[in-house]
Amino acid sequence: MDSNCDPQIADLFAVEIDLETKRFVSAKMDDMILNAKEAVILLWYNSISAQHVKLHSMANWGLNLDDSLQDNHAFIRRNGVVTVMYNFL
Repeated sequence: MDSNCDPQIADLFAVEIDLETKRFVSAKMDDMILNAKEAVILLWYNSISAQHVKLHSMANWGLNLDDSLQDNHAFIRRNGVVTVMYNFL
């Protein structure tokens, strides 16, 4: 959101991490330099608002809720149904 509360989409969001020291090096969004706190806020927001939802959606694709499982593996089938409902909510 910009200062007028209009949504904006960045063309580039880049975070550089030194993998040997496991430390933040730099971050930028388009031409704006970001500090570590700003970068983490954007990463966390993306994780909980966009990526997390996709993970729940993909989890549903891995389930087998076929009725033939009911007799031999009722517990597994029930867990699958609960997973689908949880992911739907």
